[in-house]
This record gives sequence, structure tokens and C-alpha cells, in this order.
Amino acid sequence: MKTTLRRYGAALAVALGFVLTAGCSTDQGGITSQEAQQRLAQDNGGYAMVDEVPQFDQMALFASQDLDVELPAVTDAMEPQVQQAMAKPGARAYVVAAVWGQMTPNPDIRTVTNFSGSLSVSRGALWVRRTIRFDREDHLIARTDPKEVSFVSRTMPHHDGLVVTVVEPALDSTQGSDPNASSDGLTIRLAALSQPIVLSYDDLAHLRRVIEVDDLGNRIVLVAQEVTLPAGCGAGLLRGSWHRLMSGVGIFFGQFVGRSGAVSGMILGVYGRRPTDGKQVMFGKYISQTGAFRGLIVGEYGEGHFQAKWLDRDGERGALGGLYVENKPGRKTGGYFLGGWAQTACGIDDDGSVPE
Repeated sequence: MKTTLRRYGAALAVALGFVLTAGCSTDQGGITSQEAQQRLAQDNGGYAMVDEVPQFDQMALFASQDLDVELPAVTDAMEPQVQQAMAKPGARAYVVAAVWGQMTPNPDIRTVTNFSGSLSVSRGALWVRRTIRFDREDHLIARTDPKEVSFVSRTMPHHDGLVVTVVEPALDSTQGSDPNASSDGLTIRLAALSQPIVLSYDDLAHLRRVIEVDDLGNRIVLVAQEVTLPAGCGAGLLRGSWHRLMSGVGIFFGQFVGRSGAVSGMILGVYGRRPTDGKQVMFGKYISQTGAFRGLIVGEYGEGHFQAKWLDRDGERGALGGLYVENKPGRKTGGYFLGGWAQTACGIDDDGSVPE
């Protein structure tokens, strides 16, 4: 049965360019916070299930937060071992994003925080796919063990991170987990933490977690999504900017990222309190890298979390959700969101491809 937009009340709003200050007009052809608020109450909000110009014709907007480029790919010497582990019957795979530092860029931070450390699994394998904001001083340490990766990472006003694939092999009656391991799953050790972060494999199936690090506002954000899915199904991550325009109104824009960490498309939308009932809603549009229509996003947000449905011309296509950190009022750098997505109705997209 087809799902109609009217079923979800208010609709999607177009947020085309803006100056990152609350409530102001812009000479870049963007909308004001008042216009965004009005769009929250509009039926269907101006979005249509049609193709767009790549990046919604807002290249400068996406470039302002480094969301116009791919995350840097990593050539991992452990790839053959990981591929072998993934090919074994019963293996499960998860895409994991670990990000640490200042989620909302803070130019006032002058103190270096050492986040060097390692990610390791008790069994199976770990495949490093992408780095996030690594600079010249940050680097991966040469790997010799498919179950562990070590790195050097130091942050100041921004954040760093990694996107990895974790492979959990199936257990049989003669096999058990490592008796010397503290947990059967993923362990994250960072210099900034006194204790490691220990996550079970079941945790990685649908993980959304924020860990406060210190009084400077450093955080660790962890998102994971199982990507062991039926043929034709896609799953992956979401990342981008979550920017407040005024109290109760803002915009979000960013990237859909596939299971390999490659960017599969762009998302642009609005969030805020719906004038008709005060409900905290979010609406957006998802397009491919070439601008092909991929879906409409309809959901809710609050207290640092968002959850939404992904709709296309045939109805409900999938689900997405994650964590957001809103920018501080008046700051010109936007907030941040990180989450996961998965198809619940699988098949071929209109442009002939299946999202990763």
C-alpha cells in the first residue's frame, strides 16, 4: 500500500543556502528562520519526488562543512583476511563510525587532546575503510593483525574519526570466544579515556552512543549499523551539519554513506517545532550524487536523537536514525549529526542502482 505524505501531517521544507546566524536574511539566496518555520506547516512543504541538480545546487553550502567531498579512502593491508572472514557462512558484518573531539567546531579550543589509541575485535576481523578529518599529524599505524588497528590522533577545535567494517564470524559447537578477551565484540581504547569502551557484537547491530570526555566539551560519538542484509538491500551511515537558525527551527544537510564508507548521496532538510501542534519534526530530501531522487525523509527529533522514515514513490523504503549536536546560538559553524540507515523494502532504485 502506498504511503502518502499527508499521513504524516506537515511536510518537507527546502532550505537553500543561508548565513549561519539566527534569523537573518542572506545575500546568497537562502531562507530566513521565519521562512523555514512557515515551511514546517506547509502540506508537502515544497518538496517533490523529482530529480534535483547535484547537491541541490548548493555547492557552497555543502562545501562550508566539508560535505562536498568523499571521506578519504584507506588502503588496508588486512583487506584479504577480512574478505575471507566475510565470505564464511553465517558471518555478520557491521559498518562502524567512531568520531572523537569537538562535534561542533569550537575555535576557542587551544588545548590539544590526545585521542590516539586502537580498535580491536575479540574474533573475526576489522577492515579500515575511511578516515574522518585526519590531518598531517594524524595517521594509521601499519597493521599486522586483522583484529586490531592502532592510530595517532590529536584534536583541538575540531574532531577526527574512522569508518571501519567489523566482521563477526559464526560460532559453531567447537568454537568459543577468546577466553582472554574482556568482551566478545569491539573494544576501543583512546588515550583521552581512563577505561576502554567495550561493545558486544549485538551492540553493533544498531548503535547510537555519545560519551562525554572532559570539561572542554570533547565527546566520542559512536554509530554502527549491521550491513549483513538480504540481496538488494542497502545500509550505511549518515553524517552532516545540524544547524539551529533560531529557537525551535533549523536546517540539516549532509551525506548518505554506504557500507564501504563511500558517499552514495546527499540530504537536505529542515527541523523544528510544527506550528500546528508544537511537535518536533524533521523533513528532508535524499538524492544521489548525480541528483536523482532517492527519497523523502519524515521523522522526529529531540534530546540529541532523531528517528525517521524514508519514503519513495512506492511508499516506505527504509528507516534512519542517529544523534545530533546543535550549534550554539550565534556561532557561524554548524552543529553535527551522525547516524545510520537501512532499507526495509529492498529492490532496484529508479536510476537502476542499489544503494550500498
